[in-house]
Amino acid sequence: MRATLTVTTTSKGNQTMHTLAVVHHKGGVGKTTTTAHLGHALAAGPGAPKVLLIDLDPQASLTRLVGLTPGAGDVGYAAAIDDHDIEAQVVRSDEWGLDVLPAGQRHARIERSSDPGTEQQLRLMLEEATARWDYVLIDAPGSLGMLTTTALAAAASGVIVPTTPDYLALEPLKTIIQLIDTVQTAYQPGCVLRGVVINAQANTREHAHHADQLQQVFDRQILGAVPRRTVLQDTASAGLPLTRIRTGPAAGLVHDYDQIASRLAAQLTSQGAPR
Repeated sequence: MRATLTVTTTSKGNQTMHTLAVVHHKGGVGKTTTTAHLGHALAAGPGAPKVLLIDLDPQASLTRLVGLTPGAGDVGYAAAIDDHDIEAQVVRSDEWGLDVLPAGQRHARIERSSDPGTEQQLRLMLEEATARWDYVLIDAPGSLGMLTTTALAAAASGVIVPTTPDYLALEPLKTIIQLIDTVQTAYQPGCVLRGVVINAQANTREHAHHADQLQQVFDRQILGAVPRRTVLQDTASAGLPLTRIRTGPAAGLVHDYDQIASRLAAQLTSQGAPR
């Protein structure tokens, strides 16, 4: 079963919109998985918040994960750059209960762009949007190029960094923190580390050791841990959220993402996050 698509055209009016980038430049750490399932958990939360997922990755992994087919031409963010209208490019994923700005083939050309101001275009478009969403989650590519900088420059409410609890994933965190600091100074005061999500944690001594290291370094910025479960791959291939998979492991993961969503929402409410 695939997601039902309808173009969304309504506006919510002027309200606070929390915009966050989900970033890591190492593959296999669950960045796209975190974006999709956290977005779904937020949308299913108290008050049914309106959620937009933005896929900036030329590989369009998020677009596929939520059951959409990447466009062959200019779609999503690439098309929005031309007409400066982000809302016109948004589609609805009814299965996931949220809106999506999908990725297409032209994203790869944007990644190679050297035009002045390219990295600020998404930020400007979101600032001009009518705040129809409560949360915007931006899935950045697994690199440190133009599109990742674009995601960070738009992250007015901060950055979520998913990681696995192993040495090869932990070492690059220093580089990510440095890039966050650079973008905060250059483009976006709200670009701060908002939280860390530990993904694919196995019941091993090594993972327990590295998870403990993360807890010591980031303390209250740890939003939660998601255990390693094959059902996540099942949902990806089916284009369905975990709530549609009726198994024990899926139910456990639904609880985990609900907890992460609750902690994130509470943190944004208590600490504040400018639009």
